[in-house]
Amino acid sequence: MPDLSLQHLNFSPEFQLLINCSWVAPAELVRFQQDRIDFQLSRIGDWKRFLSLVDRHRVSVLVDRALAQRRARLPGHVRDRLRAQSFRARSAALIQAKEWSRLADRFSGAGVDLMARANQAAFANLLAGDFSGTGRVLKRLIAPSSGD
Repeated sequence: MPDLSLQHLNFSPEFQLLINCSWVAPAELVRFQQDRIDFQLSRIGDWKRFLSLVDRHRVSVLVDRALAQRRARLPGHVRDRLRAQSFRARSAALIQAKEWSRLADRFSGAGVDLMARANQAAFANLLAGDFSGTGRVLKRLIAPSSGD
């Protein structure tokens, strides 16, 4: 297995925690990810910096989910802010999904086919209720007609 510890990189503990919370581990790496999160939580010195990184990289849903699964003990203001950011991101994703669905219905009603593009798996997950990828950009494009 490759070295995924990030120790050889000169990242701050705050950024390393962000990295470890920002991916969905395959089954064989779940324990590794959990151990890394626990380790990084013990090293955080600047929660304001951590929250700033979460904002900048727009991964609040993933981070909130990862830390909630670990039942991590966070300062109250950190937990509250992560929950609020995650709620806003999930709400925005639902609003976008509703609008995309409305537009798809209108185009379909007019006989114009649409195709999901640039992250079909994330779009399918979103429609299925999995909002872990809300930071991804999902695009819908009009399918080219024959002869164009």
